[in-house]
Amino acid sequence: MTPIDNAARQPASNTGNTNEHHHNTRLLIGPRDAAVMLDLSERKLWQLTKDGAIPFAKIDRRKVYPLAGLHAWIAAGCPTAPGSAASLNWEGGAA
Repeated sequence: MTPIDNAARQPASNTGNTNEHHHNTRLLIGPRDAAVMLDLSERKLWQLTKDGAIPFAKIDRRKVYPLAGLHAWIAAGCPTAPGSAASLNWEGGAA
């Protein structure tokens, strides 16, 4: 591998532009990443999702989890009551 090829594989250095940070930030994560992030089993995450206790979005047949919604869920004390995700205060969801 040439030095140019190797440099192309390295992440770009931070130039101080705050927009670069936002460009690389994930807004949605899959169930496996969400379970790891929340320190839950995938089965428990699935149950919370099915009960409407945790914020999620459905894209086609895939369920994804908005990071803003997960942070709001944590800030609310991780409520597990069915339907509790609907009462969370976070920016997202359909109007």
